[in-house]
Amino acid sequence: MRLFKRSKKRDTENVGPDDLLLKALINNEAITREKAMTIPAVSGAVDFISGSIACMPVRLFKYEDGEVVEQKGDRRCKLLNTDTGDTLDAFQMKKAIVEDYLMGKGGYAYIQRSRNDVTGIFYVQDIYVVIMKMYYPIFKQFWIDVEGARYEPYEFLKILRNTKDGASGIGITVEVSKALETAYQTLLYQLGLVKKGGNKRGFLKSQR
Repeated sequence: MRLFKRSKKRDTENVGPDDLLLKALINNEAITREKAMTIPAVSGAVDFISGSIACMPVRLFKYEDGEVVEQKGDRRCKLLNTDTGDTLDAFQMKKAIVEDYLMGKGGYAYIQRSRNDVTGIFYVQDIYVVIMKMYYPIFKQFWIDVEGARYEPYEFLKILRNTKDGASGIGITVEVSKALETAYQTLLYQLGLVKKGGNKRGFLKSQR
């Protein structure tokens, strides 16, 4: 019995690159955002979408005497289009928010206020945002926790994808995880073949 156990262990340890795809499907490994972004198609699509949206200017309108009139010179437009008050400019902030919107649980930015005036918009990575929920299906309520500090929902700008509670959304890595996982493991499979010089495992064939 020890002989069989030793042989089984040796077979498990000697799994080569050719078996990575099969091993991943058997182990049901979860795809992460970092792994998904190594897939060229995913990285290119996310960069194109986030970059296109980040280039779009944000304008402010309001009704005056039954007509829609653009409000020029409003500070909020300046914060969203040029200077956010943060270390990121408006383009970088919007691009980061859209990327979190697509790949994470949502895009978040803290709204800094001085009385009734908005003085800054500070982007916050979604990995630092923890949603504290009160689990009532009708009267939904939540708070946002960042590094141990609690904030009210109105203190944050939230851009969410496929949300059901208004607090967090569902990213692509969760929605199409199997497709992304397969693509990622296929890349590893091909990389293993390249490292081996393109040699695949073969079989000997005879007429008998």
